[in-house]
Amino acid sequence: TARVANRLIGRDYYGWATVSHDGGPVSASNRLSLEVDYSVADMPAADILFVCVGLSTEFAGKSRVVSALRNWGRRGGALGGLSVGSHLLAEAGQLDGYRCTIHWENRAGFMERFPDIQCTGNVYEIDRKRYTCGGGTTPIDLMLEIIRTDFGSNLANAVANQ
Repeated sequence: TARVANRLIGRDYYGWATVSHDGGPVSASNRLSLEVDYSVADMPAADILFVCVGLSTEFAGKSRVVSALRNWGRRGGALGGLSVGSHLLAEAGQLDGYRCTIHWENRAGFMERFPDIQCTGNVYEIDRKRYTCGGGTTPIDLMLEIIRTDFGSNLANAVANQ
């Protein structure tokens, strides 16, 4: 969606980089290995730092990631959780006082572990500087809303039509 928006806008407004705890490749839940651009210690400034987590919230380097999320949020940075990424944001204390959502399979356990966080069953939630969605194709819906906020409904609809 970001690439399509850039093409329709006619310039590179949206950019992205990938990050892991140590800068090394990560494995997706389907075992696809993904190269990344930065480690959490080297990541550049960004408008929104999104966290994407697969099937498990336990992984090598988790403490570095949680610490980086905590620091990013304390400095006033916008944070997003894709699917189970919301769980890491909550562990980092970055969803306290915010409305969020998470993948429907994880919602009951999330609500039990974090009873003071308002976790809805919505496809996505945007609450001030927190962006969360349920996973699967819902990041597309979330990004379309971000595009609509940035550029209006016409561009968001044009991107959706692509």
